[in-house]
Order: sequence, then C-alpha cells, then structure tokens
Amino acid sequence: ELMEAGKQIAASCKGLPLAVVAIAGLLEKTDMIPDWWKQVSESICSQIADDPERRCMDILELSYRYLPNYLKPCFLYIAVFLEDKDIPVRKLAWLWRAEGFLTDTGAESIEDIAEGYLRDLIGRSLVLPSKRRSHGGIKTCRVHDMLRTLCIRKSEEENLLQFQNGYDELF
Repeated sequence: ELMEAGKQIAASCKGLPLAVVAIAGLLEKTDMIPDWWKQVSESICSQIADDPERRCMDILELSYRYLPNYLKPCFLYIAVFLEDKDIPVRKLAWLWRAEGFLTDTGAESIEDIAEGYLRDLIGRSLVLPSKRRSHGGIKTCRVHDMLRTLCIRKSEEENLLQFQNGYDELF
C-alpha cells in the first residue's frame, strides 16, 4: 500500500540525501499509515521548486511543520549554537529547562524529559548525536547547517529568538 506514495516521495527528493533522511525521520513516526504517507507525498510535491537547495529547504520545513508542538521550540533553540560545533547535551537541557520548554509531568526528572525530547529529535533526523557517554547516553549532538538555517529562519519568524550582529553563539 505504501509503494506508490514511497516512490513519489523518493522521486520528489531528487536524490538529495538530507531531504531523504529528513522525510524518513518524519515517516518513521507514522507506523506505516498509507493516508499519512500520501499526505506527506502530496505536501512535498506541492512545495517543490526547481532549485535543489530550495527543494531541500522546503522538505526540511515540512519536517518541522509536522513536529509535535512541544518539540518545535526545543528544535528551534538549537540555533543559538555555532554551526559545525558539538552541542553539549547537558547545557542544552539546562537551557530548555530555563526557557520553560520542558513539560514536567512529575513522573520523570527534567533531565529524563530533556533526553527524551532530544532522542525524539534524533529519531526524526533533525539532530545528530556526535559523542556518547560511557554508559551509552548522548554527550554532545550536532545539527546540519541547512537545518540550523531553518532553525534561525523559523525562530525569527516565530519571535522565539532574535539575533543581533550576526549569528554568533549566544551562550
């Protein structure tokens, strides 16, 4: 049932690896629901332009649009870190907590909630783990430069962050 939509999605990505990975991360969370795959396929086809970089950015934006609302500010906040630098996960979790992005349910610690959010972003291929702790947890992570560009653009559009004097690391 998914073959036709899958072929259309793959063709729409035009061989751009980051686009393929981002869409795969988006579809991975859908439990193979044919209607969802068809909706994603139609969304991609309606947004794609001839410019490969613009096409990839449109696909990445689609991945952002389908993020759960509680993950959107966490993903966008990654823009405060410098491009091509490792992001310390503990520091990121503290910042998310300070900004009020983590929902405290009382059942888990805030650190566990932050780690779960980060694992979800990694599972969607929006964030990449770069270093692991000795017990297997994630020590640092990274974000692709095009995804960081998307974070910057979206965070400014949504008034989450405001950048002054270029895009330098704020923390």
